[in-house]
Amino acid sequence: MSVRFSLENLALILFGLGGLGAILFDQLAMETPKNISLGVVMLGIAVCGLDMIVKRKAEISMRYTNRQHPTFHVFRGIPAIGWGITIVLFVGLMLGYGVIDMAGWASAKTYFGERPGIVITLVGVMITAWGVGNAGHATWRRGAVAKAF
Repeated sequence: MSVRFSLENLALILFGLGGLGAILFDQLAMETPKNISLGVVMLGIAVCGLDMIVKRKAEISMRYTNRQHPTFHVFRGIPAIGWGITIVLFVGLMLGYGVIDMAGWASAKTYFGERPGIVITLVGVMITAWGVGNAGHATWRRGAVAKAF
């Protein structure tokens, strides 16, 4: 059995291993390894966003979907890139804050505290990318069947 390398597979592996590690370390009451495992989960989500950018295809789950009949909006092209950028920036901001907080990195807190424009700009780019992603046309997919709106 061979597994082909792809960003999607890497994202699933990171998400799965990080999640299992977080559950295990939580049960063992090991706080730092649990936080690192949650960081690996977030990294898996970021790789998923990067996959959306590279493939120019984003499948976003619709509200009220279920396991028997999963339903997705499928964005292609520029809107998919917008969704990917949104996910990568959101995860990057959360991971950055988590690492700075967990490490007790006082100089980084001071640096960003004196320069709030850096974080404000990144959040602005993230919100703009989210708007670009939402503004695009999407097809509707239920299971393996895709339909246009």
